[in-house]
Amino acid sequence: MSDESGGIVPPPELDRNPVGWLILGVCMALMVMSELASYFSPNPSMALVRARIQEQLQSDLVVSSVDRPRFERHLAEGVATLRPKLDDSPETQLLYAELRTEQGKPVLPSEIAALKSAKKASERAAYQIYSSQALSRDQARV
Repeated sequence: MSDESGGIVPPPELDRNPVGWLILGVCMALMVMSELASYFSPNPSMALVRARIQEQLQSDLVVSSVDRPRFERHLAEGVATLRPKLDDSPETQLLYAELRTEQGKPVLPSEIAALKSAKKASERAAYQIYSSQALSRDQARV
């Protein structure tokens, strides 16, 4: 922009709101503190433990053909982590059964008993699959 004499006129100064920056800083600090609090928590929730194991399993499945010992080690660690907490939930028992099956080891029906009376039909079906010695085509379709 220029004025009548042909000179350049600077844009008008905008009023800054210092309170906005303060609120933004406080929000950022609270987000950082909440993340650190969950990270340093001595007893993570079982849902978080299951999520970590599932994430590790998924990433290891991709490289299992190349680095089989690492895959086996992570399976063993996941089983060892979940075994003491099998009474907690059907989700925990289902993940445990998946890990044992990946290891090529049998899953005892007593280890996945909560799946038998679970609310979700998929968990009850998982009990039938993991507790049977042989799976027929008809059972697999259900």
